[in-house]
Amino acid sequence: MPINYKSKSWVTIGNFSQYLFVKDRPEAVAEKLGSGQSLRGIGLFGRIGYAPEETNTITRDANVALFAYGLSDHRPNDADLQTARL
Repeated sequence: MPINYKSKSWVTIGNFSQYLFVKDRPEAVAEKLGSGQSLRGIGLFGRIGYAPEETNTITRDANVALFAYGLSDHRPNDADLQTARL
């Protein structure tokens, strides 16, 4: 991959995440989010980036992931992640 030695270059990246289904009790959600624990449920995470063609060899990049965590009551720590690069 070519290296870019231009002195004036920029890139912008945006991230998003959203739970689509949460299995935890509503009163437990705030406590888990405050302590950094994962919620049990299904969610979506994505990232998109852009850079001008004049200054960068890669101008666009996008990734999206669907994740599931703790859906089974018998296995609350199981996780799955499916990713796609667009």
